[in-house]
Amino acid sequence: MSTPAQTLPHNLQAEEALLGAAMLSGVLFDRLAFVERLEPRHFYRGRHAVVWQAMLDLTRQGEAIDAVTLTNELTRTGKLEQAGGAVGVDNLAGAVPSVANFASYVGIVRDLATIRDVLTATYEIQAAVSEPGATGESLVADFQTRAFALGTVASQDRAVALDVAVGRELQRLEEASKSDRDIPGLTTGFDELDRMLGGFQPGNLVILAARPAMGKTAMAMNWAEHIAFSERAPVLFASLEMSETEVVQRHLSAHARISTQRLRSADLNDKDWAALMRAAQHADGVPYTLLDEGSLTVTQLHAKARAISAKTPLGVIVVDYLQLMQPERSNGNRTEDVSAMSRGLKIMARDLNVPVVALSQLSRKVEDRADRRPQLADLRESGQIEADADAVLMLYRDDYYEPDSERPGETDVLVRKNRHGPTGEFILGFDPGRVRFRPHNT
Repeated sequence: MSTPAQTLPHNLQAEEALLGAAMLSGVLFDRLAFVERLEPRHFYRGRHAVVWQAMLDLTRQGEAIDAVTLTNELTRTGKLEQAGGAVGVDNLAGAVPSVANFASYVGIVRDLATIRDVLTATYEIQAAVSEPGATGESLVADFQTRAFALGTVASQDRAVALDVAVGRELQRLEEASKSDRDIPGLTTGFDELDRMLGGFQPGNLVILAARPAMGKTAMAMNWAEHIAFSERAPVLFASLEMSETEVVQRHLSAHARISTQRLRSADLNDKDWAALMRAAQHADGVPYTLLDEGSLTVTQLHAKARAISAKTPLGVIVVDYLQLMQPERSNGNRTEDVSAMSRGLKIMARDLNVPVVALSQLSRKVEDRADRRPQLADLRESGQIEADADAVLMLYRDDYYEPDSERPGETDVLVRKNRHGPTGEFILGFDPGRVRFRPHNT
């Protein structure tokens, strides 16, 4: 689609200054190409984009960049006239007001490129309104996808000099050493897990996997509520499996000490109502956002999470569960779809600098073994999940498979992968009436 007949924002002088600086200094060119990641699309004038692409091509060929080599390369590819001719190339070297100000030129050029992208996206959304079959829901989804893509492009440059990175880490360590916290990350409410993982760390993807009815959602809710109520860190809980009513019933059951069965049937007495009112008051003002979406792509979740974070930075994002998310563009290969969604969640964790906890199903092959304790190979539909995850936790309940088990009410938490620390396992107790985990033997 073409944009309306108006001149888009640009600064030709800044573009010419950048190209001239790159011709005069190989060091500045390297900074622009490999640190600032300047691309042809960032230039408004077509001839400037052609010149920059020629510079990139010369570098890949191992050639130095100056007016002679650049003119020769443009002639070889038949693009010299598109670049303004030999005179235009020569003039670029004299178009630099001050090489020392090149960082300002980069900022101007990149910012205007982003503004043009935003304007183009809004024009395309406006045009889509008139297309046959357009719905409000589809237009909003399209808008979110475009906005997320623009935000990702704008924030993708994470290149940093080693000395700068070391300085940042030393500052972080100094601040952490002054803290009275024993666990650096967000605590989960379970000491054994917190010691093994160091809490939930920013940018990490934590996978919680189990067969159905093992308590994945209950465990995730335990963690989320502890983080929101005790840590007072904002939580985004994306529930693709259970409705808002079901999630809230579990919450009220745990805090009012009323079984979920009685809540579902509304079999309540005056004492129950008093307990429910206390639970409701306890939840007042707690930074916990519930996202009740039966159909959600990673891009849509990322966009929603970014919008929330713009107001108040999130502490953790919980996804229940991975295999229920919708692929962006499925090609019919379920393994590739799940791999892409797993990678998308890891990218979201790093982009927002927030831990992401994603629940995952396990393969049915677990049921066919004599030892049904799950392993990493049991992750359903994708080995990419294991690769993307910083930690993989699995749940196993012996009394689920053995009615006469000698371990009723016990759940094994198996830490099968921990990128930053030890693996191992520990035991938790489980209250099926309140659908709640608790420390063992309490």
